Amino acid sequence: MIDDLAELVVAARVASPNDRIELRDQIAAHGSAAVEAMGEWLADPALTRFAVRVIGKVADLGDRDVAVDALHLACEETTPDQRADLDAELHRLGVKAPQPGRRRPGRRPWHPADASVPGWMMRTDRRYAGWLWSEVESGRLRQGWGYQLKQELPLLRHRRERGEPMDRDDDWAWPNRRMLSDEPDGMQIGDLVLLPHLPREWRWSVVRISGPYRYQIDPERSDYGHILPVEIVIADLGDDDVTGEVRWMRTYPARLRRLTQQAYVELGSRITAEERR
Repeated sequence: MIDDLAELVVAARVASPNDRIELRDQIAAHGSAAVEAMGEWLADPALTRFAVRVIGKVADLGDRDVAVDALHLACEETTPDQRADLDAELHRLGVKAPQPGRRRPGRRPWHPADASVPGWMMRTDRRYAGWLWSEVESGRLRQGWGYQLKQELPLLRHRRERGEPMDRDDDWAWPNRRMLSDEPDGMQIGDLVLLPHLPREWRWSVVRISGPYRYQIDPERSDYGHILPVEIVIADLGDDDVTGEVRWMRTYPARLRRLTQQAYVELGSRITAEERR
């Protein structure tokens, strides 16, 4: 039996869905640390269901407030399938699902995003970190959920505005919409992007957006069509090289989120220190 949480998470990631669920209770036994580990998984449509089950089990085992807070936070930006899983687990726990823009009363506030901050955290596919980093080195920050021509974001937005029906593939691509600079709260040329797990797992890098969004599906992987041109600012930092506020960004259950003001300032200080070396 595996006891180490990191090893359990790796084992669950590579397991088939039927085998993965057998690891739920072992992961949940780690309490709030398990909730933090599953925070990233809540952002991945392929892993959300398992993450929700683990976090629900953590609540059953006693760390209820931490677990419910995580499930509520994950409701802020989800696909319909993800939201259905979250709502069902919250209902099982006897907790009301949050309304859009509302937080659970009486709970501690989550680190607030600041719409004026020109910085972001973007989570990419950890399975292909090496290849994705080689793309970054070539000036291309790629995001997944881009494996069909109809998922190109301007086309997808046009179809949504016309009221055309959206399928699961559309829903999975739509959270990338802020990669468009003309989208409300969109990413702009010159913004910094914090990249967890690049160039490899448990490392950090920072890039600066240098051009507008474009769409080109990678022919070998038949995915990762969403592209932002970028320049590398700083690469291959460890957890000890960044502050706790910056590390917290990795646990936020969304693939893309604006940095907090504190994280942006602290990250800027780290970049300045590196540039002086």
